[in-house]
Amino acid sequence: HVGPGAPRPAPEPSAMLTALLPQRAPRGLRRVVRGYVSAARPLRHHPRSPCQVRPVSTLRRGSGSEASADTFPWVASSYTPFVSTDTTTDDLILRISKAAAEDNLALARRLCLRLLASGSDGDGVGSLVPLAVWNALVCSHARAGDADAAFVLLERVEALSPDGSHDVPPMVFEALLSGLVDSRRSAAAFATFQRMRTRALLEPNARIYAVMLKGCGFAGDPDQALSLFQELASREQPPPEARTELIIALTSRRRTTLEAFRRFSEAARLGDPLDLRVCSHLAFACGRGGLADEAKLLQRRMLAAGLEPTNKMRADLVQAFGGAAARLARAPGAERSSGHRAECIRLLSHAWRLVQEAREGGALPVEVYNALLSAYCAAGLDDHIVQLLGMGAELRCAPNAESYAIVLSALQGSPGRFHSVWASMLGDGGVQPTPVILETALQVAAAARNAKWARTVLELMFGAGVAPSEQAVTSLKALPHDSEGRALRQVMSAFRSTGFAAQE
Repeated sequence: HVGPGAPRPAPEPSAMLTALLPQRAPRGLRRVVRGYVSAARPLRHHPRSPCQVRPVSTLRRGSGSEASADTFPWVASSYTPFVSTDTTTDDLILRISKAAAEDNLALARRLCLRLLASGSDGDGVGSLVPLAVWNALVCSHARAGDADAAFVLLERVEALSPDGSHDVPPMVFEALLSGLVDSRRSAAAFATFQRMRTRALLEPNARIYAVMLKGCGFAGDPDQALSLFQELASREQPPPEARTELIIALTSRRRTTLEAFRRFSEAARLGDPLDLRVCSHLAFACGRGGLADEAKLLQRRMLAAGLEPTNKMRADLVQAFGGAAARLARAPGAERSSGHRAECIRLLSHAWRLVQEAREGGALPVEVYNALLSAYCAAGLDDHIVQLLGMGAELRCAPNAESYAIVLSALQGSPGRFHSVWASMLGDGGVQPTPVILETALQVAAAARNAKWARTVLELMFGAGVAPSEQAVTSLKALPHDSEGRALRQVMSAFRSTGFAAQE
């Protein structure tokens, strides 16, 4: 609250500078001014400093009237002494170009603010700045991730071009598209790409195609990626980076994973360099689809290139072998076939090699350990799951909540083994059960008609503030009305009285 007679607060800098612009200044230029003012960093007022902002009285409005410096005391305050008052417009333009080329946005914005504040020509100061400077500013903002400011500056570039937007060089669109793609704004990137081809009448080069292929990978659109790559191939030989981005985009969907490996083999024949980025996407696709042969191919290529896989890649490759073993286990007659079992063991031996490689640096990473547990669970080797869970000390990797969730989810059909692992988790494991584990344990206890166990689980859920599901509540209501059943129903009534009751 401001009392009577109290000094009124100074208006916002962006509002004042915008008001000082010519009345017919483009709306985009006004947004640029507001952006530059917000990025400017005012310091303390130094009355003797030679680096003062130009008084308001020297700036003209569009109507020609002059404003008093007393009206806007903010304008009389000083800024960081980055430029002298006698600096010419040409010097400011050169300094802006240098700051933009060096991606020094803070300095470039402050210099632009000084340049905009010193302009007094009727058409605005923008007409005095060469288009190359505006292009450099667009590129600098786009590389820094400020795509909104880059769009505003691009509109300014197009407005200042003598022949429309034909003078905007492709490098400006390339930088803007890279900034949009890197910030995961795929829709805006494709709209800008279309605008470049229709409004600016520019044909994209190979680098721009590579940027758009990268955007297809982020958007999970392999069909668009194939279309863009074929369009590029019809014009020129695609560069290695374009093939890399195509492979990554093809791994974004299950249905195009095999096509991704076909393109991967083609790139190897052409001598394209191999990097961890494309290998990580291919390893993820192998783990997602259980592609054992493709996983072994990827391992051989990485070994030949001297690339060391990350722990995440090892976990994905372990899941690939586990998924292939699971398909064998689900095949008709797999339980009676010794060949299926031998093949399953061979696949899991590949997974164990990856585990041994991960242990060379010391303790086994827990993500690789959990992937191995998932592989055994997927293969249906229930006898070995509990043993593997107890090998945490030998592998120097303590099971976490995710480890127990994997094993307990696989043992839902064996209440006895489930209860044994459950008790080990609460006792020796020292792991706090997650809501998913609690719900799974409650459903297993209800299916086993063990009211005492179900009551224990419900008490843990009550303490954690987790409500049981409607399916579990229905199963619990069907339990006998003995002493344990009555105690169980008392706990269930406590859920209803506390406000986070089960859904009925």
